[in-house]
Amino acid sequence: MNKFSFFAVLIMCFIKLNADNRIILYLKTAPTNIINQALAEAKNEAIPEKNKQTLPSKTVKKQINGARTWLVPKLSGFVAIYAGFIDISDRDGLISFPLRHVTPKLNIAITEQINLLKVKENTIAHREFLPRDKAQTKLYNFERKEDVDPQDPTKKTQYWSVQEIPLPADNKINPLTLVIFAKPSNIYVPVGDFMSVESSHLVLPEIYVIGNKNQSDILFQTLDITRYFEPITKEQEKIDDKKDRSLIKNI
Repeated sequence: MNKFSFFAVLIMCFIKLNADNRIILYLKTAPTNIINQALAEAKNEAIPEKNKQTLPSKTVKKQINGARTWLVPKLSGFVAIYAGFIDISDRDGLISFPLRHVTPKLNIAITEQINLLKVKENTIAHREFLPRDKAQTKLYNFERKEDVDPQDPTKKTQYWSVQEIPLPADNKINPLTLVIFAKPSNIYVPVGDFMSVESSHLVLPEIYVIGNKNQSDILFQTLDITRYFEPITKEQEKIDDKKDRSLIKNI
């Protein structure tokens, strides 16, 4: 990490945390109703309005089957970055990072590509979203909150508040942002309030994969920036005969 000057300074600015504390995010297969909604939207996009009455049924069927192909959920292969680290979702959809900040909140950006603003060849000043006409981007804020029972202050309920938020006017990416490289139309992020439990980890609400359109191209594009980030290394630890757990080795 010492050669990544920007991220080294960033991490030193945060309070030192237990190395075991993690950000844990699972990409999950979308529920049927969300898949069906995405298929309906893909159908409308695949068939121009002027051709809807004239296209042969076989052609229409071929287009819809093509849409269905990229909508078949695949949870692995989504690249994500956070605090100078880079990870790729595994076959279970797990994305995990060492926790490098103390506030119980995090932004998650879904975007196809970002800019790294360099002051020197291997020194990054900051990260930026691409202009809206060059890359699709959606930004969400995840904040863990707590409700206290007015009748019994000892009873507390923790929950996640998830909201879509506007992109910054200057396109600069907040340091407390986990970036997932994907078309926003491939990832569905439910908004609202979701139950949580008290934990030193940031165990985020699940988000859903509803497509993999252009994902191989996006993965290829991320190769240009991987040298600026430290790959997450993990090892499997057996809990019992039936269960394993994944441990991050990065400190």
